Amino acid sequence: MGHTLCFERRSTAAPNCWPARWPLLEVLGYTAGSDPASPLIDQTENTQPALFALAYALATLWQAWGVAPAALLGHSVGELAAACVAGVFSLEDGLRLVAARGRLMGALPQEGMMVAVSTDEDPFCSAWPASAWRSLCPPHNRPHSPALLPSLRPGRSDWQQMLASLGELYVQGLEPEWKRVGCEVRRARVALPFYPFERQRFWIENPPAPRPFSLHPWIDRMSRLPLRQATLLESHFNIARLPFLAEHRVQGILVSPGACQIALALSGAELCLGHPLLLTEGLLPEPLTLDLGQTRTVQAYFAAADGDLAFDLSSFVEDPAEKGKPTDPTTPLESATHLAGHVRATAAPLPELDLATLRQRCPLPASLEALYDRLAAGGLELGPSFRWIAEAWQTAGAGETLARLVRPPTVPPLPGERLPPGLLDACFQVAAMTQQDPAAAVGLPFALQTLHHRALEGGGWWCYARQRDVQRWDFWLLRSSGAAIAAATGFEMRAAPAGLLPTVRADWLHSLRWEVQRLRLADSELPPCWLFVGVDTHQTAELAKDLGIAPPPQEDGLCHSTRHRKAPSDRQLPRSPDTTRRSGSSLQGKDSDRKAAEMPPNVRWSNAASCSL
Repeated sequence: MGHTLCFERRSTAAPNCWPARWPLLEVLGYTAGSDPASPLIDQTENTQPALFALAYALATLWQAWGVAPAALLGHSVGELAAACVAGVFSLEDGLRLVAARGRLMGALPQEGMMVAVSTDEDPFCSAWPASAWRSLCPPHNRPHSPALLPSLRPGRSDWQQMLASLGELYVQGLEPEWKRVGCEVRRARVALPFYPFERQRFWIENPPAPRPFSLHPWIDRMSRLPLRQATLLESHFNIARLPFLAEHRVQGILVSPGACQIALALSGAELCLGHPLLLTEGLLPEPLTLDLGQTRTVQAYFAAADGDLAFDLSSFVEDPAEKGKPTDPTTPLESATHLAGHVRATAAPLPELDLATLRQRCPLPASLEALYDRLAAGGLELGPSFRWIAEAWQTAGAGETLARLVRPPTVPPLPGERLPPGLLDACFQVAAMTQQDPAAAVGLPFALQTLHHRALEGGGWWCYARQRDVQRWDFWLLRSSGAAIAAATGFEMRAAPAGLLPTVRADWLHSLRWEVQRLRLADSELPPCWLFVGVDTHQTAELAKDLGIAPPPQEDGLCHSTRHRKAPSDRQLPRSPDTTRRSGSSLQGKDSDRKAAEMPPNVRWSNAASCSL
């Protein structure tokens, strides 16, 4: 504590009158070539003057910020610092006194010790002889612990703690010298809310209750396609129905974990084939992304293929405005495939592993905090619903991990659920813990060579994962007895692309919409002349009305030109006889002269074939 303050606000007073053998900054490890881990600070003759200097510097800093003490008290070295700040003696005398005290205490035998007891005075005094009480804790040296605001605190930045205490003093009514607080830092004005609740929503919302899956966990509807010897299963993913999906984000985007798609496929296969199941050649080519408030229709298509069922799982978004309306089957619908593979029923037994042996193979405790920090740094953010790992152990060189898994309280079990997605995703996380390279990129599930799965039982599980090569793992999901519930081989993870589906956010920030805006020329400068070409009588009158000018003569097939009657004189165009004659010459028949004579001085017109001004 205090290193940041000592380094950034070095005092010139203390070093000039420093009485100890070693310079203060060298004791603190802040001189060139000094070691911050130097044992100088651990020597009593250096520790006590350093403590005195720190306490005095903190008191001086508070006073510079406008926090003047009404009374001063201290304990041990703090007594000397309090007396110095109160003016009992000068800084130089205080430093000499504390240096002498440090030398005397440093000369005592090294085997001595200090006793600290947190109790009332009476039971302590009755347990010790009077002589020991007087020597150990004289009455004037008994510390008390009033409620004070700390200047420094272990594990917290010096400036963070100082400013937090200053802010608390301000809340309690003290007005600091703000211009002197952090004067070395360039400050900028920050626009604060005008009232406490600004930019926050506090009204009560009643979201619709999650609709349970009607047919099977993760399955809403099943359709038989006899002409194709296939089965189509359908489900709907959204945050209201599956709120835990909001706790799985990749690069800030809501992404349904691959374990959800696998759980849906296994549920569909169970409807078609029964249980237990063997999934082979599983491939997850593209993540399933979600927007808040959006519902994605997820379909799994199963068809017979060489004794197995080949399947692929895809999703799309339906326009709510088009729901229930007839659709054109030829209109393409944007969709994405998230899982493909084969599945078949199997009676092959799963192995039983000895948990005690696995525990011996993995003796080193693994840090779950480090795991989730590494995943978050790589762009994978997991909420409480995806943290099933209670504790984990590893081998010395990583490569193997054993973990105990427990269902989080935020994830209630679904009736008839065979493999919760969070439990399967926890197995993926255990596999990720075996990576020997801590700088390896965080990956998403990409492929499964095989996944053998049978009925889920019990409420506590274990997962053992073993890395086969750089990108492939095997893992076993076990009961507490060691019997396997699921076994996977050839599990692969691949790094998420840096620009994960950029189109997801393409229309979040703006939309293009054309709006009709009537022409307003009240505040603008008008041109001296208007020319209307190829418009009918009604449009001409409407335009003239909007422009605030007299409409041209009502004659079809003409292009019309008009000048402003109120235009400034310096903006008027000269009306030469040639201009009038050329314009009038285009009028056919014996009425041309009459129409030319009736034409206002600021209006010209002609037919479209020979329009001129």
